Amino acid sequence: RRGRRRDGVRVGNLFVGAGQVNIMPINPLLGEQIDVQTSGQGADAASLGVQMNVIPKSGGNIFNGTAYVNGGRGKWQADNLTQEVRDLGLTQVNRNRGMSDINGAFGGPLKRDRLWFYSIGRYNKYSNYIAGQYFTKDITATQRELDTSRPAYNETNNTEGAFRVAGALSQAQRL
Repeated sequence: RRGRRRDGVRVGNLFVGAGQVNIMPINPLLGEQIDVQTSGQGADAASLGVQMNVIPKSGGNIFNGTAYVNGGRGKWQADNLTQEVRDLGLTQVNRNRGMSDINGAFGGPLKRDRLWFYSIGRYNKYSNYIAGQYFTKDITATQRELDTSRPAYNETNNTEGAFRVAGALSQAQRL
């Protein structure tokens, strides 16, 4: 996860160091080719570990579209709240609240054999309950009282969109 590139250009955090994680999710509909290096990185690698370079799709002479939908509900996840954990005072564990990933792509020719386009759009949402954390009953009250019927959760919503145009410089080269 440390080194992510698109067309050779680093994406994600502008800094990398000890304890830093470069998180840039890769859209599964974006890549025509994904190169992964697991060891022996070159001098341009900012850190050790897995290095990835995504070569994006760039359209073609046929209009083409793809959809990718994925999701899950927290109720589908198993629970590992054992009696031993309950005896330590924990009444709930970290668990999935829900997730969804809706992704689409469409591409084709702008001018056959000369100019193409490719576009993607994505929305994903992940939500997790946090063990031992609860919402307050009344946020205006001077004394904080927890509402144990409403476990706290964190939620991440991401949207992504891209539009790419490629043109033929020659039979073997695209820009």
